Amino acid sequence: MENIVKEFRLGELFCGPGGLALGATTAEIADPEYRIIHKWANDYDLDTCHTYTRNICPTDAESVICGDVRKLDIDKLGAIDALAFGFPCNDFFSVVGEQKGFDGVKDWEVLKPRLEKSNNGEYWVSKISRNRERDDEINKKLLFEGWTVIRFGKMILRSIRRNA
Repeated sequence: MENIVKEFRLGELFCGPGGLALGATTAEIADPEYRIIHKWANDYDLDTCHTYTRNICPTDAESVICGDVRKLDIDKLGAIDALAFGFPCNDFFSVVGEQKGFDGVKDWEVLKPRLEKSNNGEYWVSKISRNRERDDEINKKLLFEGWTVIRFGKMILRSIRRNA
């Protein structure tokens, strides 16, 4: 018999001072037996890493890796179930709160013509289109590797089951 994992372990890239992690780890979840816990985080700025440590994991400073994200050995950081990422990874456009679906198609169809008419519209349409294409590619790769991708805000959750 399989049991659903009650804790989702959070890894975070471009963590900043910990706003995403704070929101995730303190969120009220309908089933109180579920929660998101900090596993590891990364940022390139030392002061930011110290602030994140103070805000999120004051007793586990080693879990905050300060350095270039391109040099991280993700496999050595430990297994995670949720991956959060802040700027510069996150998209400009989000459908959170709009409740119109996870892919944003309806919202994009409304937003795109507005952006095309705005100042610097060509830039934003191009940027958001590239982000959407990139997200589709990332989703395909994660799905191929066995991840279940659920996007909300700037977080991706992977649903894991353990053997009893």
